[in-house]
Amino acid sequence: MTGKEFLKLLDEFTERLKEYIETRERFVEKLTNELCAYIKEHYPRKKPVQIPDKLKSETKWCAIFAFESFEHVMKYQSKNKPYQPRHNFSIVTSKEESEKELQEFLRQIPEKHHEYATRMHWEDYEEERVHQLFRKGLHDKIKEVLVEFFQEEILELKGDYLRLLDKNTYLLALDPFIDKIYKHL
Repeated sequence: MTGKEFLKLLDEFTERLKEYIETRERFVEKLTNELCAYIKEHYPRKKPVQIPDKLKSETKWCAIFAFESFEHVMKYQSKNKPYQPRHNFSIVTSKEESEKELQEFLRQIPEKHHEYATRMHWEDYEEERVHQLFRKGLHDKIKEVLVEFFQEEILELKGDYLRLLDKNTYLLALDPFIDKIYKHL
């Protein structure tokens, strides 16, 4: 390789790196703003007037993690690394699923407690459903911004890798991020 070819290659690499950094920054800013707006609008308890700075920082972390999850999925597919599902999460429990859980529970307790258990089950179900829908909304917002930025690449993902991206973004909304929202609001 000649010095001229090397410098051209270096310039191309520098340009691609610059584009990567700019895309990442725009993505993180957009997703952070979208998630903060969603939280402010749809928080299941008392609506916050303002998102605390600590939560904004956590939201930025979430956006960075979403970006990195997308990168990992793309690398897995390019290396043909198989996807091994570890968890099968239900995003929102249906009334039918909850009814099955209730019937299973009722078989285990004396009949005299059925009325109370049924009432408590459905009260808990309604409360939990609000939080499940909130988490699903966060998940949908993350996917929406990912598609806005990387639609062509996402369309190229094979089914298993698309499911991996979906699981990763849902786990992000479900596990660390939701706890931080509840902690700071």
